[in-house]
Amino acid sequence: MDKNALSAYRKLREEIRSGKLHNIYCLSGEESYYGDKLAELLLSTVVDPSMKDFNEIVLYGPDVDGSQVVEACKQFPMMSDKILIVLREANRMRNWDALMTYVKKPQPSTVLAIVHPGKLDGRKEVTKILKKHSDVFFETMETYDNKLPEFVEFRLKEMNRRATPESIRILCEFIGSDLHRIDNELKKLESNIGPDEEITPDIIEEFVGISKIYNNFEFSRAVLMRDVPKAMNIAKVFEANPKLAPLLVITSLLYSSFSKLLLLHATKINDQNEAARALGMSPYFVHEYITAKKRYTYAETLRIISILRKFDGYSKGVGGNVHPPLLSQLICEIAL
Repeated sequence: MDKNALSAYRKLREEIRSGKLHNIYCLSGEESYYGDKLAELLLSTVVDPSMKDFNEIVLYGPDVDGSQVVEACKQFPMMSDKILIVLREANRMRNWDALMTYVKKPQPSTVLAIVHPGKLDGRKEVTKILKKHSDVFFETMETYDNKLPEFVEFRLKEMNRRATPESIRILCEFIGSDLHRIDNELKKLESNIGPDEEITPDIIEEFVGISKIYNNFEFSRAVLMRDVPKAMNIAKVFEANPKLAPLLVITSLLYSSFSKLLLLHATKINDQNEAARALGMSPYFVHEYITAKKRYTYAETLRIISILRKFDGYSKGVGGNVHPPLLSQLICEIAL
């Protein structure tokens, strides 16, 4: 189902807000953000606040078994059309068999939301029943890097906020695919700046703590752009503070970058949108690889991949190297 989790989430959200409710929601997957938000929306929408004590029950998987969830689901609403049951941490619940019997024939006045962090095992009978009988079976995979800018833009639009493209790139690269954390950092920024103020790299550095200059991704980008002075400047800071950028992390980032560059050389693509599709990246980031293609030949890129493998071995202690080489040495071997 996860071809576009964000669009599926938005569609379900609009259904819930419009009052189109279902008896069984199964909200699962590696990316828990969307399922958690849909559960929160159900909790804020289905039952009138004055009737929550009678018609809303939140259960936690570690504390209940399937038969207790069924018992809650079979209650009738009091002075309301619906009763809402939200089962959180369903992945830790015991005795699913009783609940599966209910899922096959749910009570019409009950809305049950099963929130299952992590991917359901498709080989198990429980998963097959949930897929077949849930009115809404919403399963998400971990969000790919090329989808992160779209998510950030979506949240910014909801918050009625603006951010520079560079700010969006910094947030996506530094935080990665943790949508909960991205959301929390955006809320932090929202609460610390004026209503009409645009989010910039300086603001991110001040309130989120991500340096716009001295971070792993800026170092990797400087090397990819063959900007030796900038790379050396960042390397000096990292060498003075080794915990900021372990060699293993740096070589991994560079290996990923130059592997993409090698693929771009092999495909001979120069169009930005075609390159984005080929590399599985957002167009936000791909222009740098098109530029890098002009700064490193195919042969040089192959040589760099070999150098990075060697330095990766150094970072893991291969060859009895007691003192790992400095990042400045790595820059010299790659870019000079």
